Amino acid sequence: MINIDKFRTFFMNVANKSGRGTITPAQFNSFVEQGVQSFYNKRVGVRDSNGLPMSLKDINQMNMEDLDDLKLSIPLLSTLGDVLIPNGTTYDLNGLIAPKYWTFGSLGFNYHYAKDNSVEERPIEIVKENDWLKRTSSTITAPTLKYPIARFLGGKIQVRPKSLSKVHLTYYRYPNTPKWAYIIVNSRPQYDSVNSVDIEANEDAFNEIAMLCLGYLGINLREQDLFQYANATENK
Repeated sequence: MINIDKFRTFFMNVANKSGRGTITPAQFNSFVEQGVQSFYNKRVGVRDSNGLPMSLKDINQMNMEDLDDLKLSIPLLSTLGDVLIPNGTTYDLNGLIAPKYWTFGSLGFNYHYAKDNSVEERPIEIVKENDWLKRTSSTITAPTLKYPIARFLGGKIQVRPKSLSKVHLTYYRYPNTPKWAYIIVNSRPQYDSVNSVDIEANEDAFNEIAMLCLGYLGINLREQDLFQYANATENK
């Protein structure tokens, strides 16, 4: 986690040195929200509107590690082949509210072998629209309980065959929205640690997120410049 007050102090020092004038708490919170979202968007590569990967060429191990804290795997109910995509208000099969879905990881289910009563976790194939129509209408490659298929449709995932009642969705939730909260003391805003929300990222992402946030303010700096600002701030 990156402490939001420490980050704001740094941000404001750079902004002041750059002559950007007064920046309200609401403006700062807006910049940091956009910066954090951009930071994570860069790490999921190229995705379609459902959050499915279109190209993984930009994904590397370090990027995936940055996403680890956002990764979830939860059991969900499939009702007549429809699985509601978590939106922050829906419940999983454990009776817990599932955090809001951001981007896709995988979809699976537990297949039970009748001969020895064993259980194997198997993937559910995500298919494109044309393939979905071909498979669901085929008598040869139709989906089965051992080889089910799924597609995204609006705010839900459709699964076939419909008799598959439980699935496991692995996905990345939205990062928490950072917030610098404050109280007014002597007509000036003062940091409120109780109601503030820290930046949900590793400390080593501080400079990258700072550059993104400052970029929204129109300040474009190299990382070397940020180091100089940081050293100047620490030496005060």
